[in-house]
Amino acid sequence: MSTVPQLRPGPTQQFVETKREEMSLQRKILPFTLAIRSALIAWWFYLGHLAATSKEAAVCTDPWPKWFYVQGGVSVALTFLMISNLYALSELFKNDDAARSAFYFKKGRNEEGQAARSKAHAEHGVLQVSRLAQVAGCCTVLVCLFDIGWLAWGVKMYVWSEKACKTESFFKYYFYAVAVNLAISFLRSALVFTGLKRKCIAREPEVATVSYQPLP
Repeated sequence: MSTVPQLRPGPTQQFVETKREEMSLQRKILPFTLAIRSALIAWWFYLGHLAATSKEAAVCTDPWPKWFYVQGGVSVALTFLMISNLYALSELFKNDDAARSAFYFKKGRNEEGQAARSKAHAEHGVLQVSRLAQVAGCCTVLVCLFDIGWLAWGVKMYVWSEKACKTESFFKYYFYAVAVNLAISFLRSALVFTGLKRKCIAREPEVATVSYQPLP
């Protein structure tokens, strides 16, 4: 007489559940993130307008209007890519095979990962979402690298700016805007991390008493 072995949570299942919960938390805080980022984008363009139309604009030769306008455009691009990434990854992790492949590749089990990915891509719509995730991810890396360089140039201009520029009304708000820009990223990550930690703590009694079949 065969007996059913006791089932326990496996690392693949734990990884998939954690990623799905992370996607869910990011979707929940997305409206708040978008509201703050939209206000910041408007602020960048407003500072660019101030830098271009102020009384001392003819005296200040530093390209502050260009810097603010480009920074606003970069922020728009990053917001769009953030939404695209979140949508694509959320859709991918709804598919068990795509979720398995992410875990396998992370652990260096490339053959299993490739097999799971091929199986996932055979299903309708998954291949298109996977391509969207890859394109959005690559574009995000490139735009972030540009943004880091652009912010560094802004800091350099701020430190070495002409005396005429330092009297401008926009000048004192520059670092406030940069600080808010960085705070948004840290706050978003902190909210997701805190939410995941609370879910893990709440799930511990359930994991200890309930057995389920892990994803192979």
